[in-house]
Amino acid sequence: MRSMGRRVGVLILSLLVSLMGCSDPDVTFPPMDAADEAAVDAGRDVSVGTDARDARVDADAGRADAPPDVSTDPDADRGLDAVDALADTVPPDDVPDITTIDVPGFDEGNMDVAGDPTVDANDESRDAVSEEAGTCGSYCASGVCDMNGDCTPCVKDAECTGGRICNAGTCGPRCGDGGVACTGNLVCCTDHCVDTTRDPQHCGACATTCSAAQFCGNASTPACKDNLLRNVCNVKKATFLLDGLPEDDAASGVLRNAIAALCVPLPMLTSVNQTMSAAINGTTGQPLAGGGELLVAAGGDSTQLLPKYLETSRTSSVYNESDGVTWLDWKLRGGAADGGDSVIRRVDLSTITPTHDFFLAEVVKDPITGTFSLIIYGIDSQGTQAGALYFANIMLPNMVGADVTTFTQAWYVYEWTSVNPPDAGPSLGDTFAQVAAGL
Repeated sequence: MRSMGRRVGVLILSLLVSLMGCSDPDVTFPPMDAADEAAVDAGRDVSVGTDARDARVDADAGRADAPPDVSTDPDADRGLDAVDALADTVPPDDVPDITTIDVPGFDEGNMDVAGDPTVDANDESRDAVSEEAGTCGSYCASGVCDMNGDCTPCVKDAECTGGRICNAGTCGPRCGDGGVACTGNLVCCTDHCVDTTRDPQHCGACATTCSAAQFCGNASTPACKDNLLRNVCNVKKATFLLDGLPEDDAASGVLRNAIAALCVPLPMLTSVNQTMSAAINGTTGQPLAGGGELLVAAGGDSTQLLPKYLETSRTSSVYNESDGVTWLDWKLRGGAADGGDSVIRRVDLSTITPTHDFFLAEVVKDPITGTFSLIIYGIDSQGTQAGALYFANIMLPNMVGADVTTFTQAWYVYEWTSVNPPDAGPSLGDTFAQVAAGL
């Protein structure tokens, strides 16, 4: 398998927003000047191999130079200019009529690891911590555990020691008969203290279980919602994962401000570097947020950990596969007549240019944590920007409100063709042709 190269130059983008009423956040990408264009090297926004169903090789996996900066300050990330916002150079007054609410970053504290557990065959919890340390990553979805060997946060009972169970992300004793009382907003359901406003197994009430094709949405009242693109506003919080690539982070800013302008009620919004976020494992990309929170990733599996995890774990319906040189296939899991994966569209990579690309817009529910995610990316970063522009200006405005009858699928693949010069970037006057869509 082969990973594609990526842009190593620094591209400074300025994204301007002109909100044409609440239903039309008109977002455009201005042209690059000569210096900017000269700094851009050819690259891909996807990491592609000859068998993407099984595994991928990411040239940047675990790279030491991943940018550590986190954008969670209200004054730092209001604007659509995600690059300048990260540098804290855009004052909040530059963005008209958009209110964003930032959630402070999570301090993971002591990252020390305590041993390799043994598994109890009866309750699936670990009874003791062995003397061998340094193995948190082998059994914790988060990759983090405390000195007792309990995963922090936990996502299932098997991540807790001593017969304890996972109560809303924290290991503890069972509730109910003979157990402790749940505190705060937690409710005792099947011996577990759960948050019924977001738990897909107890969504709104104990034993109200969302199906595999649903997530626990809670924009106003907790209820099971279908895993469809039109339901991205049915969350109380949205976390935008930044990968450090200027073009991707700029596209993330476009998505953030569109959601801020159009989703009612307004979710709490935060933007954070993916390696610093408590919402995913900063190494594997596995979602940890749980129900009620939307994770948003602008960028492909060469730069974004979340899409890479969702595709390599066979969780997402759509993925890409390529020889890395001449062709790329957009593929659908289980789409073939024999139950195998089918090709949605084969793309000649020689046709991918700064004015022509394909992009994917997809929502995915993680079956382990119930986390609902929105991923948008193109083959190159221009395709990712085109996807963000199209979602912000065309898709989302036609998905909000009652009796929505458009964009009722879980994933969409589009072909984008620009009418502008190569250095102009995507615009609303470009051609966006739907290639395929599905559940």
